[in-house]
Amino acid sequence: MLKTQEAQSLEARRIHEELLERTGHALLAEEFENYLECFSMPLNIVTLSGRKPVTSPDDLKVIFDGVSARISRFNVTHFSRNCLSAVFVDDQTIHAAHETRMVSGSFLVGPAIPAFSVIKKIGSSWKVSDQEYAVQNLE
Repeated sequence: MLKTQEAQSLEARRIHEELLERTGHALLAEEFENYLECFSMPLNIVTLSGRKPVTSPDDLKVIFDGVSARISRFNVTHFSRNCLSAVFVDDQTIHAAHETRMVSGSFLVGPAIPAFSVIKKIGSSWKVSDQEYAVQNLE
């Protein structure tokens, strides 16, 4: 049984890390369509400022543009993203935690940003359906 749990944990982590890689690349390359593919609608995003329901691609684009502006403002060249935990809650749902560090060249841009995600299997794809960030806002 432990081996099965271990294999499930590794699979949940792989799925989460793949989504982190895809969303990070899409943000840095300013590829909104690729970013959009990683999220389900409706999507709930929570920051320290409160809950922001995202009900359409246009809603997500506003957030994407805000994060992209921050990336540009701080000359972010890459992200250091670390999956802290990822577990299957059921066969269609993963709960995952990660932290993101924005990097400009070899310098950190601000503190790590902790996040919690609910990832759901929709059809044959895994997508983020809820996300919580320990920051005031995403822009």
